[in-house]
Amino acid sequence: MRSLKHSLNFVPTGMRPSDSLDRLLPRAAHLRNQGFYEDALEAAKSACRLSRKSLGPTDPDLRIALNEVAVLYKLAGNHEQAEALYRELLTIIRVGPARQNDETWAALNNLGLLYVLTARFSDAESLLKDAVEIAPSISGEEYATSLSNLGGLHKESERYGAARTSFSRALEISRVLHGELHRNIAQTLNNLGLAYLSNSEHAEAEVCFGRGLEARRAILQPQHPDIAQSLNNLALCLKARGDYVASDPPMTGLTRNRCFCI
Repeated sequence: MRSLKHSLNFVPTGMRPSDSLDRLLPRAAHLRNQGFYEDALEAAKSACRLSRKSLGPTDPDLRIALNEVAVLYKLAGNHEQAEALYRELLTIIRVGPARQNDETWAALNNLGLLYVLTARFSDAESLLKDAVEIAPSISGEEYATSLSNLGGLHKESERYGAARTSFSRALEISRVLHGELHRNIAQTLNNLGLAYLSNSEHAEAEVCFGRGLEARRAILQPQHPDIAQSLNNLALCLKARGDYVASDPPMTGLTRNRCFCI
């Protein structure tokens, strides 16, 4: 993991007498966002230790600290440690006296997506379906996100028909929320296109990639990597159906040697 311990501007992390949760938690999040994962983990683990000693198990700061450490373990590839913390967090939220649907929804998705990453598809499906069930009580945005997460699971487990259904439902909701020109619309179109492409449905994939590219060109700068993603995926689709000439132009400039099929 990237560390800033040798930087001239390094401020040592870890437990100090003056440390408190209102300093440790923002520090951990800031360091993570800057890519300094080792130092972020130090700060987050210190926050966890302090939270466990001084706060009750249902205190929101403990839940935030647990989640931050779990995220950092996941980024470092320590999936077993991330899983243990995500499971602890979900248990705390579920048995707490003031259960919050938004926190439950986030915890279900985080653990479910970790299981997708580690190919534990059956475990992931149970959690992600629970997240879909409670998402409408939070907001349409969360509902669309949950459907997309479930679609991603179906795609990874090669259930392409179910993936298309989930992505299509997510797309419908996002269109109601945002119209046609929005980054969420473009990303869902990309996901739907990949589901079609994985099942060799090239014509349908081309339509999705093309519409996603149009949306991204309308709202993003020309050199944005999301446009490169759309161009590459469209080119891969055209090549898969044997149209090598038409696929050549997208694979130039920013997109050369980069493939963003995710």
